[in-house]
Formats: sequence, C-alpha cells, structure tokens
Amino acid sequence: MYKKVLLLTMLLSLLLVSCEKEDEYEYPSVRTELACAYTADNGCIYKIVLDDGTTYPVSLQDTRYVRNTALRCKVVFSDEIDKIDVYSLKLVRVGQIFPSSAFEIKPMEPLEFISAWRSDDFLNFNVGFMTSSDTDDHEMAFSFDSIRYSGNSKIACMSLLHVRPAHDREAYMEPTFLSMYLEGFQDYDSIQVNINTYDGMIKIVR
Repeated sequence: MYKKVLLLTMLLSLLLVSCEKEDEYEYPSVRTELACAYTADNGCIYKIVLDDGTTYPVSLQDTRYVRNTALRCKVVFSDEIDKIDVYSLKLVRVGQIFPSSAFEIKPMEPLEFISAWRSDDFLNFNVGFMTSSDTDDHEMAFSFDSIRYSGNSKIACMSLLHVRPAHDREAYMEPTFLSMYLEGFQDYDSIQVNINTYDGMIKIVR
C-alpha cells in the first residue's frame, strides 16, 4: 500500500512540474494597428509602415495586390527589435473626399460611431453599420462642406457619407475602419466631421 501511495505521489509531482513549465512559456504579445503596406513589382508586400513612422521589412508572398502602391490596412502582428511576425492583414477603406457641390442631397445613412483618432497622414474612424452579410457593399466617403474659423484656428468641415445597398437588411452591427487621407489638409488646425448616427447627428473634431 505504501509503495502505491509513493508511486501516485511521484506521478502527481511530475504532472505539476510539467504544468508549471507550460505556464512559464511566454506567448508573444500581439498588436493590432492601422498601417500602410507597400507592394513591389510583383504585387507582394515588402514593407509595413505604422502610423508612428516605424518601418518593418516583411516578405508576404501568399497574397498579391496592385503593384508598386501603398495600401491602407489593419495588421495584427507581434514585433521584435527589427522585424515583425504578421498574423493577419486586412485592407482598410480610404474614403474619397468630394466637394459638397457634387451632391444635391448628401447620402448619409446612419452609422454607429465608435472612435476617431488622427495620425500624421490620416484621420481614422471606427464605425459600425447594420448589415445582414459579410460583404463590403456599403459605400463610404467624405464631403468637404466648408471652411470655418474659430479664433486663430482654421477648421475643415466635412460630412461622412454612407450609402446602404438596397438589398441589405439591418440584422447585426458590423464594425469597420475608415481612413481619410489628409493630403492637402495639413495646414488646417483641425478637421470637423458630421456623422449621422442612430442617435442623431454628431460632430467629431480631431
């Protein structure tokens, strides 16, 4: 009986040591960032530049995009000193900016506003729209409505445009990222964007 108890104790000790070793394994910390991915002559991504300017060389050969261009994307990765391991990369919409005069009535189907933040080259939005499918049929863009001055501040006033496909039902909320490229708007102190939400019109200033 004593031998059986001793053997059982040894087995339990080995099991506990094994579990402790598994717990000691350090999983890489994963980051999710909006970034620009650059493609080479063959359409493969060869570098990723985060919005803070950090540049990582990569070699993503599995998927090919338009050659020699910059793509806005959401990238999930773990980073080390001078390289990253990319776990997923999804293209992000960059909304075209139209003059307000292009519209008799601005299409502004309601959205859910989640967040907005500004980087050097982009004004970024996380919004949600009601949908019944996982396609990207919803169209989003921006209308440049006017210039407003507040004291010494120069403000570009925009509207976020949203067109819902006629066939789409409002079944569930689908969050999505949208970026506004700020080329030509760097001399403005801030950007004001009107967004039609399910709770009414709001103004976001960044």
